Amino acid sequence: MNASDMIHKAKVHLVMEHPFFASLALNLRPEESDKVDTLATDGSIMLYKPTYIEGLSIEQIKGCLAHLVLHCALGHVWRGEALEDEPRWQKAADYATNEELLKAGFDLPQGYLHDKSYDKLNAEQIYTKLPPSKQQQNNQQGKNKQPPPKGERQDITDPGKCGAVMPSSTSVKEQKAKWKTETAKALMFATQEKGELPDTLERMIRDAV
Repeated sequence: MNASDMIHKAKVHLVMEHPFFASLALNLRPEESDKVDTLATDGSIMLYKPTYIEGLSIEQIKGCLAHLVLHCALGHVWRGEALEDEPRWQKAADYATNEELLKAGFDLPQGYLHDKSYDKLNAEQIYTKLPPSKQQQNNQQGKNKQPPPKGERQDITDPGKCGAVMPSSTSVKEQKAKWKTETAKALMFATQEKGELPDTLERMIRDAV
């Protein structure tokens, strides 16, 4: 089974077991890419590295899909845009997301980020508790290479192995409006189907919409 087929199978399982996440996953268009080491989303597309996907189980792919859509539902795609340390934001967003996914019963790939001491903290609060990334330290010392030309997609490294966030090609206003609407619809859909959300996750999502 190739990566595309595995992603499709994982989505089918989401529909049957986790309708909230399945509904949101329909908003991300899968696209193979050599610019990611795992997966990544900008709120519109889902880039994935085929060889990485093929090394996961269907249960772990389900976890990755839920991880990515929760980044979108909670606004992680745009909330970190003004922060200087992008790798540190990736980690903070992962810590905020994974605790809730584990409570919901998802299986995540080996190497995922999790720390129970960050439970009940949002990504911005976790960000302030993490040390500066090596990239930020190099930026401060002027050691990093120049960024790629505008419009050219740069390589995306995912420190948490479940899926990263990347800059969107659409405006923050459009992204916020889209995901507020889609998340509200998904919550409504989930209440009509089996697959309840953990209380803390539902509160986080309702606060976001």
